[in-house]
Amino acid sequence: MPEKPEKPEPDQPQVSAEETEDFAELLEAQESLSKPASGGVIWGRFIAKEGENYLFDIGRKSEGAVPAQDLPNGLDLSSGALLPVVIAGRAGEGRTGLSVRRAMRYLQRRNLKKRAERGEALQARILRPRSDGFFLTLRFGPSEPEEAPPSSPEKLWEFFPYPAFLPMLEVDPGDPRPLNRWPGKTVTVKLLEVPEGEPAVVSRKRHVEETREQTRARVLAGVKAGDRIEAEVAKIAETQVELDYQGVACLLSQVESSWYPKPNLARQLRRGETLTVRVLKVDPEAKKLTVSRRALLAHPANEIAAKFKPGAVVEGTVSRKLVKGGCFVRLPDLKRDAFIPRAEIPEDSEITEGASLKATVMKVDKEMVRLILSCKRYERSQEPKLLAKYLAENQSYRLGDLLAPAEEEEPPPEEEAPPE
Repeated sequence: MPEKPEKPEPDQPQVSAEETEDFAELLEAQESLSKPASGGVIWGRFIAKEGENYLFDIGRKSEGAVPAQDLPNGLDLSSGALLPVVIAGRAGEGRTGLSVRRAMRYLQRRNLKKRAERGEALQARILRPRSDGFFLTLRFGPSEPEEAPPSSPEKLWEFFPYPAFLPMLEVDPGDPRPLNRWPGKTVTVKLLEVPEGEPAVVSRKRHVEETREQTRARVLAGVKAGDRIEAEVAKIAETQVELDYQGVACLLSQVESSWYPKPNLARQLRRGETLTVRVLKVDPEAKKLTVSRRALLAHPANEIAAKFKPGAVVEGTVSRKLVKGGCFVRLPDLKRDAFIPRAEIPEDSEITEGASLKATVMKVDKEMVRLILSCKRYERSQEPKLLAKYLAENQSYRLGDLLAPAEEEEPPPEEEAPPE
């Protein structure tokens, strides 16, 4: 069963032109990630701003200068604040050149690698598309105390978004949104790779699949046979319906969908419709549920049997005549046409479609959910009435007179011979 796509994130403001242009600067800042500094990352203490440089005490009675363009706009520095720096050449007036941005990139790369090993998910903001994917920025905080000493500026890491790339194949093919609606969205991703000097490679698809897998495991562990659940119709086939219950596939066979034999599933159900069903079987290995809809429905044959008792006479219209004999009859108070078998139709009777006829109720076929009628039984039930009517119309005496035995007549007396 196709996986149900994760609900799209709520709309967010589109990316500004300034933020889009910043991605080029993010890429440029990646160039020296493999060589953070001759002595590694140092925590420099901010002293003061001098012209276009920020002066830092880097220990050993040394001062270093960070160019103003190396620090992000909006970063509020107070005297004594600690920032990570790396040595980046020489600055004017004999000072050591420093870079906060390169030091942050080094710490971030190390942080991301640890997160990737732990399989953590991150929030990413999509900036703009390219032919084979999207450019993003990752925003995350420090995970270890040494990555953010107490004296470092508040939310320091948020001022340094990390560049990332989301390949088109890792977006999530199940998401229905067109590509032009992705820029400006914040999505949850998993790290695939953190190369040196290049943007991190991430996957939204992997996060979606893992989330669905966790949901399936939780649902399968909490449901059992006999439970009543509500599931959404995901796919309709000729003999089976696939439902979705919180990401878990539910199989509803044609037999279990209705008490009627071979129902037309495409006509009865609609994709996206919610059905109330009963769980018949939980299959943890296949990660699927087998469900039944008819188990929660009253058997329609019981309703028919309550309305049409055996021996009752009904009148209806012939809706269809079968080639091999027998016919279907439409009754006013019955949704499903009744049936008259061939053996229950008199041989001398002429059955035509659309004709009205009377028949006697024989029984209810529970398996086929069909009322069975008989024309022969109806005619037999009418014979005494017909005979009585015939005799009443064609005889001047009563029926008892016909059945009374005839009186014997006395023979005539013998004639005497005349005397000689």
